[in-house]
Amino acid sequence: MAVNPSTRRAALGAILAAPITGGAVMALPSGSASLPDHEVQFLALIPQLRKLIPPIERAKAFAHALYEDGDRIAGEHPGWGDPPAAKAWRLRAEAARDRNGYHEAWEAWAKHTDAVDKLVTDFMTERMTTLLAIGWKARVADLLDCWEEQAGYDFAAWAREDALCA
Repeated sequence: MAVNPSTRRAALGAILAAPITGGAVMALPSGSASLPDHEVQFLALIPQLRKLIPPIERAKAFAHALYEDGDRIAGEHPGWGDPPAAKAWRLRAEAARDRNGYHEAWEAWAKHTDAVDKLVTDFMTERMTTLLAIGWKARVADLLDCWEEQAGYDFAAWAREDALCA
């Protein structure tokens, strides 16, 4: 991947050009009157999350691709059994990432996650009971690299309690 500062800026600009405010109101699942308040509030965030998350996911994927490009440029890893060779490989990979813009891409991704983090933080440790809420919780957890366990716990609890799974 040939990346220079100009193409890097253009790619990050395109990836992160997302509206910050929500729009349409989403219909809640039937039976939502019996949902916990926190889940109803979380589900109401989905229109905003639908606009915010995809470009941030693309930015994360772009940063990840640059990270892997650094590994590729560094060559085959010698294994950890040869510490000096492993250290030399790590330094080559870090230098390649410095050159290809990985750090800037990571910082841009991390900066833009703040908007999502602020929206969802209060809900991520709360138990969700519908697959829709659990799915969005898992998607947010993957995007932010945290709360994966909470989403997994919710899914396991749903499976234990669902008539088709129980």
